[in-house]
Amino acid sequence: MITDEQAAEVQEMVKVIAEELTRQSAGGGQQKNYYSSLFTELHRRFRVSSYKNLTIEKYARAIAWLRDYDDALGRSLPPPSEGPD
Repeated sequence: MITDEQAAEVQEMVKVIAEELTRQSAGGGQQKNYYSSLFTELHRRFRVSSYKNLTIEKYARAIAWLRDYDDALGRSLPPPSEGPD
C-alpha cells in the first residue's frame, strides 16, 4: 500500500483539479461536485475502495492519470515529491 505522504499527494492533486474544474464551469448553471466525481472515477478505474488502498503500481498509474487530466485542463501540476531524504 502507499504511504500516508503518497495518499496526501493523491488527495491534493484531486483537490487542485476539482477546484480548477469548478472554476472553469462557474456561471454555467448547476454546479457539479468535481471532487467527489474524481474520487469516484479513481476508485472505479483502479478498483480500490479508498485511494489509500492503492498499491505502489496503481499509485504510479493514478498519478499519471491525474497529471494527464490536469494537462488536458491546460495546467501543469508540480512533479511528485520524492519522499523523505
